[in-house]
Amino acid sequence: MAKLRFVRAIDDARPYGTHRYDVYGPKVHRRLTLFGHRALNAWLQLEFNPDVVAYCERPLFVSAFTPARPVDFWVKTTDGEHLLFCLRASESRSNAKQPDRSAILEAWAKKSGFPVRIAEPDGPVATDVLRRNQATILQHVAAGHTFVTDTMKRRALDEFETGASLLELEHRLSPVESVLARTVAFTLLHDGCLNCPTLAREEIGPHTRLVRG
Repeated sequence: MAKLRFVRAIDDARPYGTHRYDVYGPKVHRRLTLFGHRALNAWLQLEFNPDVVAYCERPLFVSAFTPARPVDFWVKTTDGEHLLFCLRASESRSNAKQPDRSAILEAWAKKSGFPVRIAEPDGPVATDVLRRNQATILQHVAAGHTFVTDTMKRRALDEFETGASLLELEHRLSPVESVLARTVAFTLLHDGCLNCPTLAREEIGPHTRLVRG
């Protein structure tokens, strides 16, 4: 991977009253700490968006605000870079009552040289099933990615030419262990090489079917 503009969070202080999540990001090959479910949900979508090449949590502060507010994510895509803000409900209400706050953010963004994208608290959100499935996939990828070889991935892709269930793949990739076979499938799903039509509707299990992307 080419040298990234941001590679570590600028601050790791937990905001009052938020949950802490320690996760592993396969796209950036490192562990990271997230605060709050909005940041966690945004991270899941970044990991599963094939257009996202890399990202960094809390890469810098918006010093124009008092107190300074961290940017939630810097995101690098196939088309460029942008900064992502995951607004809390209180921030959304504040922006509505104080238009100058939005103007301050726009001026700061222009000066920083980055386009800004805002994730509103009442915007589209992933279903609970989708989030759990994505978390399951990433747990497998994080735990077993070092054991997945290109040969395994090519064999798995051949098996999924016309679609197959996870259980069928485990049998077809024998003598590869079943857990590793599933990790291979999840790695390909995470990379965008495979699709799961029921990912947002049904819990992932042995009979979940995957198809070539």
